[in-house]
Amino acid sequence: MKEDKKNNSKRLFIPQLVIVAIFLFVSITSLYWLIYVHPYVSTGDAYIEGRQMLISPESDGKILEGRVQEGDKVKKGQILFKLDDVLLQSEKKHLLTRVASLEETVANFQKDLDKKMSIYLENIREKEVQRERIDKNLNDLDEARALLESSKASLALEKINLEHIEYKLSKRVVEAPFDGVVTKCHFHPGAFVEKNDKVLCVYDSKQLSAYAYIKEGEVKKVKVGAEVNICLKAYPDLSFTGTVDFISPSVKKIKKKKLIPIKISIDPSQLSSQSTQDILLGHGMTANVKIKVN
Repeated sequence: MKEDKKNNSKRLFIPQLVIVAIFLFVSITSLYWLIYVHPYVSTGDAYIEGRQMLISPESDGKILEGRVQEGDKVKKGQILFKLDDVLLQSEKKHLLTRVASLEETVANFQKDLDKKMSIYLENIREKEVQRERIDKNLNDLDEARALLESSKASLALEKINLEHIEYKLSKRVVEAPFDGVVTKCHFHPGAFVEKNDKVLCVYDSKQLSAYAYIKEGEVKKVKVGAEVNICLKAYPDLSFTGTVDFISPSVKKIKKKKLIPIKISIDPSQLSSQSTQDILLGHGMTANVKIKVN
C-alpha cells in the first residue's frame, strides 16, 4: 500500500516538474525577447563604408617622383607624387629676374621723379625764374610720372604672372587630402598622366558610415536619430554605436525581398580608440546591426 502511494507521488511529481520547467523556459524566453529582441529591429544585411577619394592630377605631365605605394599609411598634406616641373621652374626663374629688374627700375624712376619735383618746387619759389623754365620742369615731371607709372604697371603684371606660375607649380605636387591608407596606386615614376586620370585612392577608416537594409514591414518602427549597435562580422568582439541618419523613401529588391536602405552615422571618436588602432576597417565589410525602437 505504501509502495503504491510512493509510485503515485512520483507519477504526479514528474508532470509537475515538466510543467514548471516549461513555465520557466517560456518565462525566460519571453523576458529575453522583451528585453533584447522586442526593442530592436535587427538585420545582417549591412555593411560599413569609409571615406575614400580618388586622387587625380590637375594638369598633364610626367610623374617625376612617386612617394607612396599601396598599403602605405599617409597623413593629411603628405606628398603622394610630383609631376615634372622643369619648364615651369625655368619660367619662374626668368620671372623672378624680370621682377627684380623692374623693382630696381621703379625705384630709379621714383628717385628721378622726386628729384625733378624738388627742382620744380625750387624754381616756382624763385621770382626771377622764367616761365619757359617752369614749363620745362612741368614737362619733365609729366615724363617722369609716365615712366614711373608704366614701370609700376609692368611690375604688377609680372608679379601676377609669377603668382600664376607659383600656383601651377603647387599643382604639380599632389598631397594626401586626409589621414588614411593608399588602397590603389596606378602609376610609376616616368609615366605620363593626364588631367583627371585616377592615379591613387586614399581610404580613411576613421570616418565611417554604415548602410543597412531592413524589412519593408519594420520601417515604421525606425526613426531618424535612433540608437544603433553595429557589430562587424569580421571582428565579432568589436562593436560600435551609431545613430540612424537617413531612411530611404525607396524600396530595394534584394534576393526577392523588399528592403528599405538606411544610413547610419558612426561617432569618429570610437574609431580612434586603442582597440581599433591596428585594425583596418575595410570599405564594404559586412555587419550585424540592431536599431533601437520605442
